[in-house]
Amino acid sequence: MKNNLKLILFIFVLASNHLFSQETKKSLIDEEIKKRDASGSKALVVFKKGNTFLVRDNKKSEIQPNTIIQENDVIKTENDSYVNLQLSNGVIVRIGANSQVTLNQVLRKENREEYNLQLSQGEVLSKVEKDKKKQIKLDIQSPTAIASVRGTEFLVESKSNSTTIAVNEGKVEVSSIDGSQKQTIEAGEKIVATFNEQKKSIMDTYEKQKFKMIQELEKTKKQNFENVLKQIEQNQKMIEEQKNKIQLPPNPFQK
Repeated sequence: MKNNLKLILFIFVLASNHLFSQETKKSLIDEEIKKRDASGSKALVVFKKGNTFLVRDNKKSEIQPNTIIQENDVIKTENDSYVNLQLSNGVIVRIGANSQVTLNQVLRKENREEYNLQLSQGEVLSKVEKDKKKQIKLDIQSPTAIASVRGTEFLVESKSNSTTIAVNEGKVEVSSIDGSQKQTIEAGEKIVATFNEQKKSIMDTYEKQKFKMIQELEKTKKQNFENVLKQIEQNQKMIEEQKNKIQLPPNPFQK
């Protein structure tokens, strides 16, 4: 009888430990998700010009300054239009006219930041500042190439069958979509990448003119970015709550 009780007790302890382990694992996963949400998985429109649109869950709306952009959102711009999108204190991009960009990933943590943009068409001008305290990585993927940076000024322009990547400061690693080709370009250089090849050359006047917009782009950048983002989120939440509290008077003609 005593042996049976010991066996039952032993099984009970094993089962309890297993359940505790599962609950602990779930709690850790939930906590990690909360930490990521707290650290930010969103970006912020700090400036826009012209006709610019956000597509979220297949719904299209007009972009305004302080529009919060989430992962998987799509930004579209029309003629003579652009959007300045800030990703962190040290990362800001300008999405040029007639462009379509999807925000694939935004990850901000204490020791690293990772961002991934998918450029379907058009151009993206980027400024990524180096940070001694953390690793910052920005990837921009076009139909024919992937540009990866960790601190630089660079331009990615995607056309129907080719992508041009030009560098004004620092270095950019350019790889083909299948990973079979990889090159590094430095300040003053560019690569034109098609599905079959990558041609490196010197930047021309056209690309150099584009980089003159960097100074204007940086002027729109928000200081203390994450605090600003949280405050905007809180303000928008309060506005939505107030809207929900407002009740329309009953329709006298409705039965």
